[in-house]
Amino acid sequence: MPDFLLELQVEDIPARFLRLAQGHLAVRTKEMLAAQRITHKSCDVWVSARRLVISIKAVAAKTEAIAIKVYGPKVESLKDAQGAYLPIVLGFAKGKGVLPERLFLEDVPQGKRAGFKKTEPARDVLALLKEGLPAIVFAIPFPKTMRWQTEGPRFARPIRGVLAFWDKKALMDWRFVTDVKPSRVTVVAGKRYAISAAADYAPMLKQAGLILDIDDRMTALRKAIERVVRDARPAALDFEALLDETLLLSESPEPLLGSFDP
Repeated sequence: MPDFLLELQVEDIPARFLRLAQGHLAVRTKEMLAAQRITHKSCDVWVSARRLVISIKAVAAKTEAIAIKVYGPKVESLKDAQGAYLPIVLGFAKGKGVLPERLFLEDVPQGKRAGFKKTEPARDVLALLKEGLPAIVFAIPFPKTMRWQTEGPRFARPIRGVLAFWDKKALMDWRFVTDVKPSRVTVVAGKRYAISAAADYAPMLKQAGLILDIDDRMTALRKAIERVVRDARPAALDFEALLDETLLLSESPEPLLGSFDP
């Protein structure tokens, strides 16, 4: 099954906004996948000052068709004593576009209700993602937003690039904002990297020096700090208070050991 990738390239988002954005995107995207019955292996959300990324692995191309029950009015019977359908039952059937003969009466926690069975057909997953993800992205509850176009959505900072892939297919019609055309290119530390498939994105960025996952980035930074201070005796500092913000301010943080003459 194909992988899906969406990257929004943005001007530097304040560090204090990013954890909120990551949590929102992760929760709302997974809720959408569940609500739309989109089968997938995993869903990851990665954030940094200059990009917001949603990666969905092994996505089904279509949702599964499903049989559901649709319930209507609470009634004790579908018909009256003469065997004619009750007006409320006929109104329900007409409103739903079904013949009254298709209706059944069933006990549910709310009492006896008229209802009918229908099949929700399979739907194209890519179309569902294209419909649902922009709404999720632009609903991120940033503490402050801005508008950088005459018309268009508000966001924490201007969106300057869009990269979207369905497996090896670049989704060139995924325009999140009118003045930004999607491309196959991402940017790391000022260098441009062409992406050929969704599965190549994370490995290529890692090769370029950017670790997407915040926890992995934290581990790498801690190890780098340990190497720098191993043979030195730097003044004690509260690194913990700075590490998280550093990880969000910089996509590729590097520790430096310095000294000064007091």
